[in-house]
Amino acid sequence: MFGVRFAAFTAAVLLLFACGGGTVFAQSEPADAPLTLTVTLAGRDGSLVFACESVSPKDADGDGALTVHDVLTCVHETLWQGEGVGYRAERSESEGDLRIRTLWGEETDACACRLNHQPVDPLAPVNDGDFLYVYPLADEAENTPRYCRFDETFATVAGAETLTLTLLADGTDADGAPTVVPVPGAVIRIDGKDTAFVTDENGEVTLAFDGSGRCVISARKDGEELVAPVCAVAVSKEEPFAGERASLLGWVLLFLAAATGLTLALRRRSFRKERL
Repeated sequence: MFGVRFAAFTAAVLLLFACGGGTVFAQSEPADAPLTLTVTLAGRDGSLVFACESVSPKDADGDGALTVHDVLTCVHETLWQGEGVGYRAERSESEGDLRIRTLWGEETDACACRLNHQPVDPLAPVNDGDFLYVYPLADEAENTPRYCRFDETFATVAGAETLTLTLLADGTDADGAPTVVPVPGAVIRIDGKDTAFVTDENGEVTLAFDGSGRCVISARKDGEELVAPVCAVAVSKEEPFAGERASLLGWVLLFLAAATGLTLALRRRSFRKERL
């Protein structure tokens, strides 16, 4: 009986370390935890003001709802350090909708908002984990740049790993319905600088990284105006699958402990039978 209890106890202890890295008690988030969104802003010239910033907005206008307008208000209150007004939005007299008139200190006649890559207006509600991309347009009457994105917004690369991304842009199918299409021949940019990487005919590109840290992947294409896509990449020098190997080791130790305890229990039981 002692061997069986020992095996169960050892298995339970090792299971905690294998699954939780030694953490016995998990702390739950409070029920009123703030929402967190990822926000990207671009300037009038198409350059990225900042990319993939984590923002926890408040109800800036006090209307009881969290909207794109609240997010932009909080972003500028926190990050804008220029002179004058960083962000301004006003109601349209004719239609009554809310229109962005100043974004990151630049006056604009029109501004595009994309929430999880879908076009929305500034009063659209936001949810935890949303991705918001906002960029000004020079003139509503002009042709707007084509919105594009990578198939991943966040990625992690470890050791000698490479990263394959697909660049997609708004388009239409054979029936004229909205869809996304690959963007071939786009030059990949890393932290605002051109690289030798170019997307192929399927819009795909495989990237390799030097060093470590956080970098932002974007792209441009000669002869075509694109809204700069973004993908934030965390690059580490650690070998890939280090966490998986540690977890596997924990399970191996768990199996060995259970097997040892069971063997001891069987031997003890066999010894008792022999004595009887």
